[in-house]
Amino acid sequence: MYSTILRFLVYALVLLIPSACIDPEDSLLIGTNDLLVVDGTITNLPEPQVIQLKRAYADRLTGQFSTVPLTKATVEVMVDSSAVIACHETLDGSYQLPSDFKGQTGHSYQLRFTLADGSRYESTRQVMPAGSPIDKINARFNPTSLSVNQLNGYRAAHDLYIDSQDPANQANYYRWEWKLWERQYWCHTCKQGVYAINKVLPNVYKDRDYFVTGTELYEDCFSPRPGKAGEEAPEVPTENWTYDYQCRTACWSIIYGYDILVMDDRYINGGLISQQRVGQIPFYDTQPALVDVRQLALTADAYRYFKLFAEQTQHVGGLSDTPLQL
Repeated sequence: MYSTILRFLVYALVLLIPSACIDPEDSLLIGTNDLLVVDGTITNLPEPQVIQLKRAYADRLTGQFSTVPLTKATVEVMVDSSAVIACHETLDGSYQLPSDFKGQTGHSYQLRFTLADGSRYESTRQVMPAGSPIDKINARFNPTSLSVNQLNGYRAAHDLYIDSQDPANQANYYRWEWKLWERQYWCHTCKQGVYAINKVLPNVYKDRDYFVTGTELYEDCFSPRPGKAGEEAPEVPTENWTYDYQCRTACWSIIYGYDILVMDDRYINGGLISQQRVGQIPFYDTQPALVDVRQLALTADAYRYFKLFAEQTQHVGGLSDTPLQL
């Protein structure tokens, strides 16, 4: 599978850096920044294309950042400086392009949006580059793949490698991502309660031993107070107890790879990308799983951003590094 990518880097993706540091610093930076975060990706795949808008604030006393979604914005994408595609808000702060929209290589895209307070923003125009297919992919089990600091000393993983032919006589920039689906057989745990498919009716009991549910869906833990709520109510134990519930239907846990892996083809232009490691999937389960590996074509601006982002968050970056520039 392959795709192309355009990432709109308008304002404050830089805010993600402090929370992504591998080695946390003991010193506390006091700040009162109020910054706009814009994060969006357009690919040429038939999948949801979403732009997220958030406001990030720093606590005046602690300097710690928190984010809130920006709702009721007018968001649109301009294609080739002519066609305007409107986005609609699906979740708070998440604006999705029409379901039949997907990017096309060689076309330019520009993000424009207006916030509820009337503030207007727009990105630079970016032309979507053509992507190269993955020719071969293989996995190798590696008992010492992960860093000792990554998962509390647990290191076993499957390393993923790909082969791909780089196009000749043109600059190409790559990024690789992976996503894992693992089958789950136990889906819910209820402490001091039981799982209720339908909502429990208040003050309705049966034979002084049972709570009674209605027809309204609930799908969550029902945790009544210990003891008896009334003369006709069941006796609820006061000791600690836990119930685990199996999945009623086929369910999967989705695990994302968060490492940023990018490459510039300047040293292999037109050559074979051979056995490039593109993922390290922690070995959690012996059961079969599904992995989606993507090879993405980046614009030059996006490549420079992600490369600097990776250097400051995954390698030797620290508080004394030059701040990330957009």
